[in-house]
Amino acid sequence: MPCLSPTEQLIAAIEAALAALPPGPAIVGYSGGMDSSLLLHCAARSERVRGRGLRALHVHHGLHPDADAWAAHARTRAQALGIACDVVRVRVDPRGQGIEAAAREARLAAFAEALSGGGAMLLAHHQDDQAE
Repeated sequence: MPCLSPTEQLIAAIEAALAALPPGPAIVGYSGGMDSSLLLHCAARSERVRGRGLRALHVHHGLHPDADAWAAHARTRAQALGIACDVVRVRVDPRGQGIEAAAREARLAAFAEALSGGGAMLLAHHQDDQAE
């Protein structure tokens, strides 16, 4: 059995995870950071994943002065891979909770809306991230 590279292992894991789900688009939650960039790159290398209707979703929280630039970067990087990137602007209302919790709530609502017609959301996290 040939030894797979880490990239090939990740592609195989993405394909296996999606194979267990009903048909529908594969949507990568794409911040433009290293984790989600690697996930998007690997998903884009798979014809099986592309065949499901692969696209990226960047949530624009509007909380940082560079938020517009981050959204533009995400769109540009996705387009370079031949993948559409939807930028969804959300309203973050921290009343009654911290700003991070409010941003997470807004982000999860954007993901749920993107999945309202079916499909699978692919998210990338490193060990120090909070699980969503």
